[in-house]
Amino acid sequence: MSLADTNQIDYGKLLLRSPYSLAYFTNKVDARFADGLDFRPELRRITIPALVLWGKDDPTLPIELADFTFSTLGTTPDRKTKVEFERCGHSPHYEQPTRFVGAMREFMERYR
Repeated sequence: MSLADTNQIDYGKLLLRSPYSLAYFTNKVDARFADGLDFRPELRRITIPALVLWGKDDPTLPIELADFTFSTLGTTPDRKTKVEFERCGHSPHYEQPTRFVGAMREFMERYR
């Protein structure tokens, strides 16, 4: 798929194809499975190139978590990138798909 093709995707229809998305948006997801999960200690063990993509207005996971995640990763500073999406909530891939794909493509090209 080319970058131009991403502009042709009907993200609303794509979202509605996912039973999980429908359940989430209708509050039918039992998220108790995540109670007590804490992956913070594992972040330092990640040493491969890392890309952190985050919506600055995310009501679910605040931008401060992006800062924490980025700074805690074991990846050396020259091999990690953080991209913050202005006027974007929890789903930058959905809310700003062109910029999201561009950021991913740029990151992946560096490690080709």
